[in-house]
Amino acid sequence: MIRDLLRLWSTVILVCGCLTLLALAVGRTLPQEDEIIYSASLDNADSEIYRMALDRQLSVSLTRNSTEDNQPAWSSDGQQIAFVSNHQGQYTIFVMDASGRGIHPLTDSPRNNFSPTWSPDDRSIAYVTARQEFAQQITEVLLTDLQSGLTRRMTIQYPNAISPTWTPDSQHLAFTSGATGSPNRIIYDVNIQTGDTNPLIANHIIQLNPTWSPDGRYLLYVAYDSNPGMYLWDSTLKQSVLLFAPDVLNMRSLSWSQDNRYIIYAPLSNFSNNSILRLDVAACLQQHDNCTPQPITHRAGIYDSPRWRPRRP
Repeated sequence: MIRDLLRLWSTVILVCGCLTLLALAVGRTLPQEDEIIYSASLDNADSEIYRMALDRQLSVSLTRNSTEDNQPAWSSDGQQIAFVSNHQGQYTIFVMDASGRGIHPLTDSPRNNFSPTWSPDDRSIAYVTARQEFAQQITEVLLTDLQSGLTRRMTIQYPNAISPTWTPDSQHLAFTSGATGSPNRIIYDVNIQTGDTNPLIANHIIQLNPTWSPDGRYLLYVAYDSNPGMYLWDSTLKQSVLLFAPDVLNMRSLSWSQDNRYIIYAPLSNFSNNSILRLDVAACLQQHDNCTPQPITHRAGIYDSPRWRPRRP
């Protein structure tokens, strides 16, 4: 009897082990589900951070409090999220894991800090800091090394620098800046190691919201001048091409899918409901006159800062 029970138990263990190995094998071969994070104010409540599985249209809140939480940004391995919160009075950058646990501050400053973005090698986070100087707001891009904790200024000579975005090799940052008092803004590139800074794009006098594509070929940006629209600057050909020109140019917080096929964004909306929209890049390049964004959120609310989750290696 005991021998039969031992034999049965060994068989159960063997079967369970085989099933576990099979599940692991299937998990490695099945495609990863696309996910995004975003901030949203739903039901007239304060803004929280949400995570959403696109195919299943499932969303879960990662923050739940009475403060404003917004501008989430993934780490390149998809395991951590930086975001902005006014929990401490001023706007501070916090970091949490992908499930919303382990929240801790990245910055400890009396100034407002916002627009965090992780370097693709996960070694640094760039962000914008703001201060008042002679009744004017001055913004700069700072860079915090996550290993040493040291922070340095990357845009000393560009006092209105905003919207940092990394190149895929983590060697350069693009940002926008313009002269104090002037509405004009252009995109610059700064070398992380040397600090050398140069303008990138000759077209347009108002260039905003730069975002590098994951493959490093295109810099997506929005132009607000005589030829307004969403443009792609081709880093190979060194020229810009129109992607999308809506009747009302009110887009911000642009984000690429990891396969470079789609762009998501949230139209600017402070008091009225909006949705997160998705554009097909190839379709828009072929016929930008007929380019139509598709909503991917359907619950009433004010959405902002959608970000595509990086694919795990």
